Amino acid sequence: MRLTRSGRMVKVKQADYIAFQRALIGLNGRVVWERLGEGRTVADICEPLPDEFHPWVRDLAARLRAEADEILDGARREHGRIVAALPEGWARGQYAAAAAGSALRPWLFMLLDGKDPGEKIWRSLCPSGDLRPVYFSEDTA
Repeated sequence: MRLTRSGRMVKVKQADYIAFQRALIGLNGRVVWERLGEGRTVADICEPLPDEFHPWVRDLAARLRAEADEILDGARREHGRIVAALPEGWARGQYAAAAAGSALRPWLFMLLDGKDPGEKIWRSLCPSGDLRPVYFSEDTA
């Protein structure tokens, strides 16, 4: 809007436009990861967004889930391999020695203790808040 007397330009934003922009500007990898971790679906996350952002959310969610599954599957395989290689009547210290060099060590001990490492694996995958489908400046907000 242009004010005729002063010639100044003013940008008028309606409440629905502001809410839309807030959702869009707030869209980043960490937000998608947090919402998935809270149990929300991809459809829930995509609902307030324009259609052109849905593929980005779906792709990111698929990558995060695939990475979590890969880590969990790898930990289960490694755990099984370690247990199979230990002598009968083995002690926790022997397991620890066998697992010492593994990058999956934190998850191995959860499996050893009968715990599901899924939630902690998910937390370890937290992407950067800088991961965005598009980049905005103050001028475009």
